[in-house]
Amino acid sequence: MTAVSPIDYETAVVSEDIFGRPTETLSRCTTMDQEQLPFLIPIIVVNASSMLYAIFQSYKARHLTTEFGESKYVFRALQASSIVILIGAPVLELAQDNTNASVFLTAAM
Repeated sequence: MTAVSPIDYETAVVSEDIFGRPTETLSRCTTMDQEQLPFLIPIIVVNASSMLYAIFQSYKARHLTTEFGESKYVFRALQASSIVILIGAPVLELAQDNTNASVFLTAAM
């Protein structure tokens, strides 16, 4: 991704002293949002379709005998992953400006 869309390191001055020197800065790595789309869309499509297909397959296999009946647990794991993604992604977008919350949510997801 860096060959096509290099990562920029931006530093913003949060506060200055009376002489105009920065006392607090905020730095982060950024890329242009439009340049990320060709990379993100295929990843999202493949991951979402494979997760939906796995949920469908575990639903179809729900009436197998107990020797082959792990589909219930696979379905529960996929369900938990889906809930984390559906709830975590919007919260991560909302917490984008807060560095501590963003790092915590990224690590937790």
